[in-house]
Amino acid sequence: MLNKTDIEKYFIAEKQLGTVLIIVGAIALVSFLYALFICKTQYCKGFSIPLCIVGFALIFMGIVKYNKSDNIRVGVIYALDMNPELIKNKEIPRMKTVNKTSTIIKYSELILMVLGIAFYFYFKSNTDKPFLTGFAVALIFQAIIVLGFIFFSENKNLKYTQQLKEFVA
Repeated sequence: MLNKTDIEKYFIAEKQLGTVLIIVGAIALVSFLYALFICKTQYCKGFSIPLCIVGFALIFMGIVKYNKSDNIRVGVIYALDMNPELIKNKEIPRMKTVNKTSTIIKYSELILMVLGIAFYFYFKSNTDKPFLTGFAVALIFQAIIVLGFIFFSENKNLKYTQQLKEFVA
């Protein structure tokens, strides 16, 4: 049965994940700057592009997740005690959207990983294409990172969604 502790744990984990996303995004941006301005090889320049995109995306997602968690947590705890219909009409649909988005991101990242692997094997023996080889390796690298976050949060999200559904049943 869903209780306040379950809700608190879920949203504390969400806030912690937001913090980790911001940190990993910042590391990706620092790596991007290093690869682009210090390393300066074509391979590093190719590697840097996905790092830049993923770095900004992770920071954005982390900030949103971190900033929204407290307000949603307070609303769900209020609904638990005062208006359980809000859980049914607001929180469960929100979680369905979160889970659907997670699935879309997961499959998108799997496609990017497969493309990265295919590009890597296609360009690795082509010594005049180090930029594309670096780009391919970075695609694989960023897909693994994002998939790790997705798989970590997906289980937590599905468990929380199930608890919400059991509560309103």
